Amino acid sequence: MLIYVFLFFIFLMFIRISVIDWREHAIYDKDIVLTMVFVALYKVFYGDFFSSLYGLATGLIVGLLIFGVVYKVYGFEAFGQGDVILLAALGFFLDMSFLHYFAFAMMLGGILGVLMLLLSRKRAEDIELAYAPVLLVWLPLYFYFNTPSLWDIYNLLFY
Repeated sequence: MLIYVFLFFIFLMFIRISVIDWREHAIYDKDIVLTMVFVALYKVFYGDFFSSLYGLATGLIVGLLIFGVVYKVYGFEAFGQGDVILLAALGFFLDMSFLHYFAFAMMLGGILGVLMLLLSRKRAEDIELAYAPVLLVWLPLYFYFNTPSLWDIYNLLFY
């Protein structure tokens, strides 16, 4: 029963982060820290805290790589530091299945970005897409389908 309380607060914090990022294009440190505390308590109670640290490191490395590459190539922050820390928190929460989830969310986020570009008739540089809602909206579906891999999603869509 206590696991569901932790999950409720974790999902509540992810919703809060998504709404604030949608409105203000910012992710606040206090929200990320509180989310990390809830995830840490959940992982300690659930019993896989130390294996979750690999997911945290993976999320942080992926976020830093994207941040650095985009900044080097384009010269501006298309992917903010709040998004980097959010990826670390998401990696901490999802363990090593983070990479499957992240690839799926990036694919769907790209589709959403292209749709926004086509519907707005603006240049790609002029569109601001809050990334936290795009990244976190798929989390309930991901848990509903019992953490599927990309191969499972491919089979679901095409077979």
